[in-house]
Amino acid sequence: MMSHIARWLFFALTLSFAFCQGIPESAEQSEPMPLPALPFYDWNVCPGEGCTYGQWIARKSIAVYDVWKKNRRLIARLSVGDKVTGVTGIVITFRPGMIEINRDLPDKHLKSGDTLLTYTYRGEVVS
Repeated sequence: MMSHIARWLFFALTLSFAFCQGIPESAEQSEPMPLPALPFYDWNVCPGEGCTYGQWIARKSIAVYDVWKKNRRLIARLSVGDKVTGVTGIVITFRPGMIEINRDLPDKHLKSGDTLLTYTYRGEVVS
């Protein structure tokens, strides 16, 4: 029964960080991008490095809820070793991470001292 429940409902709540778009720079002026409203919802993402959807095995006891919102109801509890199928996820950021640039990155239009705000995890960035 738990596997059936988890097959249609598995939401991962996490605060995670990643590179997001920086502050654009032009030859004439530099304007900050508008900030996303908080909390920031990143739908249909798998939180964390190496995360993939499919069969997951519980490594510890964990509660399963009917929805991800605050007014949720507990509907099951997974035990160590229980198998579920993760089908979708959401990363909710309540406070963005901050990255301060420590050197000029002209190809990215960033200068030393610029600050990037991070809202969700996207793994390693390969240029």
